[in-house]
Amino acid sequence: MINYICIEGNIGAGKSSIAQRLAADLQGHFLPEEFEENPLLPLFYKDPVQFAFPLEFSFLLDRFRQQKNWEERLVNTTVVSDYYFEKCLYFAELNLNAPDYSVFRDKFLALQSQIVQPQLLVFIKTGVNELKHNIKKRGRVYEQQLEDSYLSKLNERYEQAASEMRPFRVITFCLQTNEQEKYDRLFHELKSYIHQPPAANAIEIFL
Repeated sequence: MINYICIEGNIGAGKSSIAQRLAADLQGHFLPEEFEENPLLPLFYKDPVQFAFPLEFSFLLDRFRQQKNWEERLVNTTVVSDYYFEKCLYFAELNLNAPDYSVFRDKFLALQSQIVQPQLLVFIKTGVNELKHNIKKRGRVYEQQLEDSYLSKLNERYEQAASEMRPFRVITFCLQTNEQEKYDRLFHELKSYIHQPPAANAIEIFL
């Protein structure tokens, strides 16, 4: 039975909107990533070298704490989250130097072994231009300075993550545009997958 679902994707991919819509449709709980209150985030965008490690480590601990607080609901109820704990590694790989990343990865692996894994992981993939359009539209000031190269590298890391073999189901939606009609189709395809999952453990759908 699929009761714990994680929606993942790059910055501006549309994760939260889909996760909230799906949670409401399934009459379940929405588990949001809590990041906007982190005071280190705008500092990181201004000076990534100085603030990368404290930012990524604070996110790691915050996400772990949230996962443990939700543990009972993750096991016993329907939950849709707009992030997957493993994303800590994706951003750390991109933002940290090698020595810091080694320390970070060891701590991540120790914490990851203690949390509940989803039954379904959903990746939303779209191009950099579409990501930038969505980022501009939602208007978070500190995100407006994100460079194309940064989003492109994150896209590459997410693509790698989507291709990895996992002990649970994975579905990847590749969006050619960011029109609302595409997200509506994604939502209905995802609902169909949840109720009648195919035999394959990992599939990719182009919209």
